[in-house]
Amino acid sequence: MPSQTAKVAISMPKELFRSIEQVRREMKIPRSAAIVEAIRTWLKSRQEKEMIRQYVEGYRRHPEKISTAEAKAWTKMAAEVFHKEAPWK
Repeated sequence: MPSQTAKVAISMPKELFRSIEQVRREMKIPRSAAIVEAIRTWLKSRQEKEMIRQYVEGYRRHPEKISTAEAKAWTKMAAEVFHKEAPWK
């Protein structure tokens, strides 16, 4: 039966490794689980950014006729999604 996982060897800066180790110990999860969760979060963030980029591109080609209030609400919502996983937080 084929395995559903793959082993991967990676190199990373020691400071990043220490940070991951500290967080995973606090959360009491295995190293693999912590790194898999980080990668899933990164991929989801990239997907959300791509969806926003596509929306903006489509909107520029075919602008909607909406009120200023509606435009502000959509802009605020898009900004919240885009910045939810911001690395500077």
